[in-house]
Amino acid sequence: MVKNPSKEESPLACEQMTAAGSSQKTMLLKCVCQCFINSLKLITLVVCYYILSITLTFYNKLFVKHFHLPLSLTLFHLIIKFVLSWIVRIVYEWKTQIRRVEVSWPNYVKRLAPPGIASALDIGMSNWSFEYITVSLYTMSKSSTVLFILGFSLLFRLEKFRPSLLVVVVFISGGLFLFTYHSTEFNLIGFMLVMTATFLSGLRWTLTQLVAQKEGLGLSNPLDMMYHIEPWMILSLLPLSASFEGLRIVSTKQFFRYEHISVALKNCGWALIGAILAFFMEIAEFLLISNTSSLTLSIAGIFKEIIVLFLAAEINGDHISILNAVGFFICLCGMCFHIFLKNYRRYEDTNKVEELNEETATVLISFQCWVTQLLYFCDVIMNCFWSGMFYISASQTDVEYRQIAIRNNLRSAVFCPGIELSGGFLSCPSKAFSVDVSSMVTKYSCSGIDGIDPNSVTQASAKTSFRFPEPLMV
Repeated sequence: MVKNPSKEESPLACEQMTAAGSSQKTMLLKCVCQCFINSLKLITLVVCYYILSITLTFYNKLFVKHFHLPLSLTLFHLIIKFVLSWIVRIVYEWKTQIRRVEVSWPNYVKRLAPPGIASALDIGMSNWSFEYITVSLYTMSKSSTVLFILGFSLLFRLEKFRPSLLVVVVFISGGLFLFTYHSTEFNLIGFMLVMTATFLSGLRWTLTQLVAQKEGLGLSNPLDMMYHIEPWMILSLLPLSASFEGLRIVSTKQFFRYEHISVALKNCGWALIGAILAFFMEIAEFLLISNTSSLTLSIAGIFKEIIVLFLAAEINGDHISILNAVGFFICLCGMCFHIFLKNYRRYEDTNKVEELNEETATVLISFQCWVTQLLYFCDVIMNCFWSGMFYISASQTDVEYRQIAIRNNLRSAVFCPGIELSGGFLSCPSKAFSVDVSSMVTKYSCSGIDGIDPNSVTQASAKTSFRFPEPLMV
């Protein structure tokens, strides 16, 4: 009698299939758990950023209205931030025995002086405007910074002119006009101060982007940036503070002409709280960009402004008419449209398919930024997220379809079986194959990934590794 081999082999095949299924379930469970943990961490980071930023806004308003020393307050904050960054750098070098980056004097003057001066004037005038305008008008006016960033980006050729940019300008400027039109709490002096600060803010962030993209400087870390740029900010603001508020601060009983030293110490303590808030807010901004993207920070900023306007109406009693609310909504639409256009252009530049060698494998880099990143921020709230997708597939039967969702800093990720990620390397174990990257995307700036070096894609006997650069702080 002839035996049926399929029936005899079926139990073994079933056991193998069961073991494989169990392994996949275990790996999937690990992925879900890791995803939940990282989601929780990211939500905590966003909440910390909200708390620090919103608290600092209302703190500055309260302090300036009470003491009427906005420039001196800003100068004090800058000094404290410089001291804190210096202390952290010293402790880091002592603990790790690794020297932090030092900028040469020519670069210190040429590269850091312009953004330092612009930053000092931006922050100083922003705080100064609190003497005249409400938190609502301040928040709305500062949200138009994107207009000046666009203008300076075109001027410095960081951005190409497109007709769609005109739509963004019309939406944001039109919304700002409606928000300030017939506003019962409008003050021309305060509005001019905050708009000048907004103009300087656009110049500041554009120059900061140029500094961050200068790889030789190595100032992508906020501590190093603060340590090197704060002295320029202090020197820029010191003459203004002495000219406008010097006599007032030395003659007021709240500070130098105090009747009891406890009064001066208490007021200095209040000023110190603001400096610490500002220091940690900058750290939170950097961590948020590093762990997500500048897009996520932009979306978080929009929601933050909505929260600020709501709190300003509830706490300070700021009056916002229906027309003002419509203007704010139109301005938000312009900001969202700008984010959409910016990331959609990045998607078009990176949505290219490259054919591999004789193994007929295919590498598809499809990063749908404008969709996945918008969903990314929402998915964080639902504990189901990741910012982008790299699809790696091949026609060989031994190379299965794999997908991985990678954080912006490319140092940690939730990943599926068959993918390894460590130290910024993405590895796909499979048969050896070489990649012709002469025509691959060489400018890949979405989600903080600034480029793919064709020379960094190497052939190995067991795996093919892709080396990505450090993310930029934008």
